[in-house]
Amino acid sequence: MTDRQRRTRIGLLIGAHVLLGLITVIVALLYPTLKVSLWSSIAYLGLNYSHVLLLGLWLGLAAARWWIKLASLVAGLTWLECLVLAPFPRPPPPPDILLGLLAVVGIPVLVVAGSAALCRRLLARIELRNEWKPRPVSEEAQYSLRSLVCLMVIIAALLALGRVFHWIAPATSNVEIFAMLLIAPVFGLTALLAAGMLTWAALGQGRVLVRVPTMLVGMALLGLMPPYFMGGPAFRYYAWPALMVTIAVCTAGSLLVIRSCGYRLVRIRSDSEADPDPTTPRTS
Repeated sequence: MTDRQRRTRIGLLIGAHVLLGLITVIVALLYPTLKVSLWSSIAYLGLNYSHVLLLGLWLGLAAARWWIKLASLVAGLTWLECLVLAPFPRPPPPPDILLGLLAVVGIPVLVVAGSAALCRRLLARIELRNEWKPRPVSEEAQYSLRSLVCLMVIIAALLALGRVFHWIAPATSNVEIFAMLLIAPVFGLTALLAAGMLTWAALGQGRVLVRVPTMLVGMALLGLMPPYFMGGPAFRYYAWPALMVTIAVCTAGSLLVIRSCGYRLVRIRSDSEADPDPTTPRTS
């Protein structure tokens, strides 16, 4: 694939996201009653929060100059806030609700961008190659003991943190402030774990047909975390997994387009993959 074809494909992807965002805003403004429907809300939020993850991943993993990233962060957050506020009736919501909406969009973007930037500096980076050596399917089922231990530690920490929140909540006098302070970090943590699974599945060097279904199952299980932390009606325990799967489909579809252009996430100082192209791999 030539550089021109690569730029055209990525440009069409960005244009498709902007167009879909405009369509959803128009639909939300013309048909405000759709927000009372659970499944239409899941579709709307799934598309918009896929933009959140994609913006955070680009800010952290791309090799663009700092002022380009800063301008993109401001423009992207402004656009995302417009998407989130579109379903609300006029006049604008009260300041406390508005602040909560700013937090549940801004914090996940910053958390994903910061963790991706740290990953790019210490663990892995995005590389561009014309060809990639395929990995055998048998390697996809191999996990190190360290990975399993880390997974168990993360699950145990999440469960313990949920118990702490449930213990603090009844003793909090201002429920609205507590809810806002609780939801934003939960959203940030959920976005961080989701971004990790999505990049592993769509931009990793393994086989997509094995990793993407595994990632979808993981995203559905991850959807149980917010209702576990926040409590509420029982329908949240199937609405949140459905929302996370919708976000995964939208985000993974975009990342697979990036993958088709020749980009992969490669461990730093890893020579396990030989480059069949005689030219030096380019880092993005």
